[in-house]
Amino acid sequence: MASIKGVLTMTVGHNRMDNQERENFDPNRPNPLISTQSSYDVQVRRDLSDGSAAIDWYSIVSAVFPITDGVRSVCSFILLLHSRSCSLWYAIKKLLLIRLIIIFSQNPGVHLELNPRTLQNRKTGENFAVQCKIKDASPSDVLGHPKWFHSMPTGADQPIPSTGRVGVKLIDSLTSNLLFTKAERSDEGTYKCIAQTTGGNVLAQSIDLKLYEKIQFFDTPITQHPRDGSDAVIVCHVKADPPASILWYRDDQLITEENERNYKLLNGNSELLIPTFSVERDNGIYRCEALQEETGDFQSLEITVEAYVKPEITFISPLMEVFEKSQAHLLCTATGTPSPVISWLKDGHRIAPDKKYEINSQSGEMVINDVDSEDAGIYTCQAENSVESTTETVNLDVFLLPKVAPMSDVKVKKGDNMELVCKFSGGKPVSVVWKHNDMIFEEPVDGFESNLPERYAVHAQEDSLTLHVFQLELNDSGVFECVATNKAGSTSASLTVNPPVITKSNEGIVRAVNGQEVTLFCEASAVPPPTWTWLSSSGSELFTDETKYFINTSVNQLTSSLRVVMSEIQDYGRYACKADNGVGETALQPIDVVQIRQPPKPELMFENQHPNYASILIPNYAGLDAKEQPLLVVFEVVKESNFVENDFNWDSSDVVQTDMTFDSTSYNVRGLTPMTKYVFRVHAKNEAGSSEYAEASYETVKPRIPEAPTFKPFPDGNQCSPANCLIEWDEPNDGGSDILGYDIQYQSLGSLDSQSTTPVDENRWLVTDTVPPTEKFIILRNLDPTSAYIVRIKARNDEGYSNWEQTFFETTAETWTSTPSITAGGIVAIVFFVLLIIFIIVDVSCYYINHCGLLMCVCVNLCGKTPPDVKAKEIALEEGQISSDEKKPLKDALQNQAGDRNDVMEETLMYGHKNEEKKNTVV
Repeated sequence: MASIKGVLTMTVGHNRMDNQERENFDPNRPNPLISTQSSYDVQVRRDLSDGSAAIDWYSIVSAVFPITDGVRSVCSFILLLHSRSCSLWYAIKKLLLIRLIIIFSQNPGVHLELNPRTLQNRKTGENFAVQCKIKDASPSDVLGHPKWFHSMPTGADQPIPSTGRVGVKLIDSLTSNLLFTKAERSDEGTYKCIAQTTGGNVLAQSIDLKLYEKIQFFDTPITQHPRDGSDAVIVCHVKADPPASILWYRDDQLITEENERNYKLLNGNSELLIPTFSVERDNGIYRCEALQEETGDFQSLEITVEAYVKPEITFISPLMEVFEKSQAHLLCTATGTPSPVISWLKDGHRIAPDKKYEINSQSGEMVINDVDSEDAGIYTCQAENSVESTTETVNLDVFLLPKVAPMSDVKVKKGDNMELVCKFSGGKPVSVVWKHNDMIFEEPVDGFESNLPERYAVHAQEDSLTLHVFQLELNDSGVFECVATNKAGSTSASLTVNPPVITKSNEGIVRAVNGQEVTLFCEASAVPPPTWTWLSSSGSELFTDETKYFINTSVNQLTSSLRVVMSEIQDYGRYACKADNGVGETALQPIDVVQIRQPPKPELMFENQHPNYASILIPNYAGLDAKEQPLLVVFEVVKESNFVENDFNWDSSDVVQTDMTFDSTSYNVRGLTPMTKYVFRVHAKNEAGSSEYAEASYETVKPRIPEAPTFKPFPDGNQCSPANCLIEWDEPNDGGSDILGYDIQYQSLGSLDSQSTTPVDENRWLVTDTVPPTEKFIILRNLDPTSAYIVRIKARNDEGYSNWEQTFFETTAETWTSTPSITAGGIVAIVFFVLLIIFIIVDVSCYYINHCGLLMCVCVNLCGKTPPDVKAKEIALEEGQISSDEKKPLKDALQNQAGDRNDVMEETLMYGHKNEEKKNTVV
């Protein structure tokens, strides 16, 4: 026993690891202790077999009991006995072997146990687990918990993590579970559970995982819809590994190809072909069964087969006629599987449901609301399902209501003739009459005389009825109504003869301030003349009170005015004048009176800098309330060199004032000098007074090139005479430097008779003489008739040329002819002749009125005629009316008269007239 004990001790020690080996332990490195068959196993197996092939004792033992370290020790002892080659020991060896196996099998020692022991034929997609437990040991006997490894094809063992689809879950220090979640084919292989004892032994167990793919149905609708009357293919696609066999059943009866229905099984029975499918015979529930013989897996699927049937329209509304403004009901029904959807079309366009069209796609009814002439025509009913669509049509006629064209009121005078025309349309026949007061005017029936008064006559045409009224009287004023009637209904239109119409009143709003008197007026046209009523801003009627309100109506009653003394806030608002002559509706004209307040102080903003003008914005005047809007904006400008702040007299001659009407928020003050500093003072005015002043400084810049001139429009559109084409333009801004002239060029773009024009060619410009700056026009002569032209102009100053400005014009068909021009001598002759005529007219007038002039001089000095004043004195002398003191000068004068006549003639010829001094001398 001592020798046996020694052998056992030696064997156990051989399998123990020291600390160094424990640190270098690698589960992927082969270990003789856990190899599939150790050298001890080989030797014991050979010895136990005893050379006999009949019984492999080692295989029997290893199959029944695990080969533990203790068993290996016993086997080593048996080998020693066997080496003695003693026959006596042969029987003892057998007995001892059996005894030892029994002893050690009852206490195998620390080992691993897997549960379940096998993982064969597991299904993919399932969840399962394998438990690895260290048996016959306490936590102090092992180092750590059991670990799981997956043997890779490369031979290495890959540790399995604690998380993931395949993971390890620790139960306690002696137990760990290997969990598979929705197992896949890639999970197949060998899995090892390894643990280590504190004594240095490594424990290991392995298990093989073999999966098969469970039966799955894919791309197999549980409801399938073949077409009625066509060959139907019912599908049942199955995925499995190993493959599954497929069987078809209907009403629990196996379907075979030998069936009288002539079924066909295609593609490994995954498709069932039903020839010429019939709804009545073949609709129903079919069952597809799949069996995996190797695993025994079995699955079945019920498939509902319902054939689709193409739609068929069973009813559609017949031809119908509806009245305008009524409803039209169109009905269309159809059958089919699936149930067809009904839609309506008109002129090839699908009708969408809205307020006009109410469509029920299930019942097939369409209601057309408020039918009009546009709704007449052919409508198409379309029944459609997933099989196909079919159509039917129905014609809709619309019987139109009568319509009467609107008519304008008429203004005539008593005694005039009047013609009223009523134009109508609608479904025929239409009956049309005129009505006025209690009278009805209609065309007389053929063969019957009219019973209308002689002043009235009615004339009918296909689409109009005309009423003639002769020698109008006052009772012909008022409303005339034209009424048209047919079977769909009636309609009418009316006009008023001589209704009151207010033709003129105050324009826009009336602006006023307290203490001011405003006048509101209205003018009307009406027969008979209207009566006037004025309404206050509160809507009450106004009357003349001789203090605040004054109403005046003209003699002919066509004009009325209201004067109001504005004194309180209630006086402002909306007034109204009313004119009523009992004919038609009363004419009403509102007039707004607003209280004006002083404008606010302007806020100045200069828009850029310019050489000779300032562009000023007043942003706070944008959107200004009408009550504060100014009438004028006053700009005062002075050079900064002449300006003394806080002590400047803005009334001095150095200030230039510009008044501009308020019509925008942007103003240009022109006439400034380049490169000069200015001070602006601006205020606004209206009826209520002036705003506060706003001051700002502004500096002009150095001169620039001028702006491009702007062409004036041609008198006749863009037409121009080819003989004398007048081109005019406006003087542009000179940029702070006087304009020196204008350069003009033009060229023809081709004849208007041709369909295409010639593009502008920079080498074909015709250049005119430079136009001086004082002229703003040029006349182009000798142009081609009926042609298109382009003309361009630019201005020049000391800084250079402006940009080109161009315009287009067309010449007329008029041809030009050369006319001789008047020479300078001719012009002088014409001027001399005109002056001579004027001289003669003036001289004759002087002769008869003042008894002077060249003609009088000739008469006195050449014809001997006595001047009227001298003759009067001679008569007075003869009658003694002149004193003796006066006679002598008169006598001397008469004596010297002959001597002075030559002097008078010379002076008269020299000056062309006589002055007062010479007349006195003559006298």
